[in-house]
Amino acid sequence: MYGITSTLIPRRRSYRSYQRNQRSLSYHQGVECIDFECDDAMSLDEYFVTSTFLNRTTEDTFQLKSKYLIGADGGRSFVRRHAGIPFEGDTSEDQWIRIDGIAETDMPIARAYGAIESETHGNVLWAPLNHGATRIGYAYSANIALKYPDGVTQEVVVQEVITSMKPFKVKFKEVY
Repeated sequence: MYGITSTLIPRRRSYRSYQRNQRSLSYHQGVECIDFECDDAMSLDEYFVTSTFLNRTTEDTFQLKSKYLIGADGGRSFVRRHAGIPFEGDTSEDQWIRIDGIAETDMPIARAYGAIESETHGNVLWAPLNHGATRIGYAYSANIALKYPDGVTQEVVVQEVITSMKPFKVKFKEVY
């Protein structure tokens, strides 16, 4: 197999790059990579990666050929594991919900890292990101799972963040 290297690129930057170049790229949301192979007989200039994807909505599978496969699927990355790239870092069985975006708030010190003790959500992570963005996260608890048995959508996350941040107000101008 060709030498595989990994590079971390913040999701916000990769998404903005996609938006700028969307005429030349295809983007599939709700799709999961379930397999990929590299054809060692082909040169690096050819589309030597064949990836198999599952559409989670339709349950259909399809294949794409490419020169590159970017695994932007987090610490438990299928792409990273399947490529044999070790995970260097800490792991946890805890599950978190987090949202990144441009948020307006009346919190006194909004551009500093912090944890807010919420009456409804326990510890809420508040972390400033580059370019004025903020990451807000809270534990995916049994109560949240019971409250939303069909899953958590972006709209649910935004509403739960607003609830978790009380008495402070939060309004998202943009969500990544």
